[in-house]
Amino acid sequence: MKKMKWTLTTLAVSLLIMTFAAAAQATVLRAFVSSTGSDGNIGANCVQATPCKTFAVAIGAVTAGGELIVLDTAGYGPLTINKAITIAAVPGATAFVVAATGTAGFTISAGATDLVVLRNINFNGANAAGTTGVQHNSGKLEVHDCKFTQLATGISLVNSKADLYNCIITGNTVGASVSGAGADQSNPASVATALLTVAYGSITFNGTAFSVVSPGAGPLFNVWVLGPANTSWYANVTQNGTQVSGTGTGCPCTQVGTYTSGFGTLH
Repeated sequence: MKKMKWTLTTLAVSLLIMTFAAAAQATVLRAFVSSTGSDGNIGANCVQATPCKTFAVAIGAVTAGGELIVLDTAGYGPLTINKAITIAAVPGATAFVVAATGTAGFTISAGATDLVVLRNINFNGANAAGTTGVQHNSGKLEVHDCKFTQLATGISLVNSKADLYNCIITGNTVGASVSGAGADQSNPASVATALLTVAYGSITFNGTAFSVVSPGAGPLFNVWVLGPANTSWYANVTQNGTQVSGTGTGCPCTQVGTYTSGFGTLH
């Protein structure tokens, strides 16, 4: 009987500890990953002194709207994102994410009002079939200073919107793919359900720069550049800071203005 009571007491204490550990997670505004970190540090919320090793584990320590910070240059694996979060490498560091055959490096399926911000991340598909750098399905997305290369599709949007700032999309089968209805420019009340906005950066040496699947008549791409409007959006075009190149029939792009000071939210 005493042995049974001892066993039950031990079990109760263990469950209580596990409950407290679970409650401690997903409550910090900032968690960290490092090449020398350990995913076993999730119990301590992947703080800077004891970082985790992969995005997939460390994201569990971050409350919605928080930050996941990369401390040094290394590979941090694929990730599914379902909440508002900023994922960024510290200055001088780059986070590498390799997409395996038939998968995406990041899959974003956040809430409609959730803002996801990515910064200083390199997505690479190693020329494997069916790879996507970022698959954006829902939520708001900003991508800063990221690179997409050797992928079947660099970035893919499905009925969603995203802004790319100073990104490099190079050496992919398709640089960017957008599926959904664009805004009808002849109707001021029309609102796009899908839109990719590109500010600076470069889109070069892709088999196809932009791919569109649209049930409507409106454009699905905005490209902001320095200088006057240029209506030629075909292969090997340089737009004063934004290079657009690829093969096929070009893309239904619309220049929405010229840069003066600050972008804000472009879409």
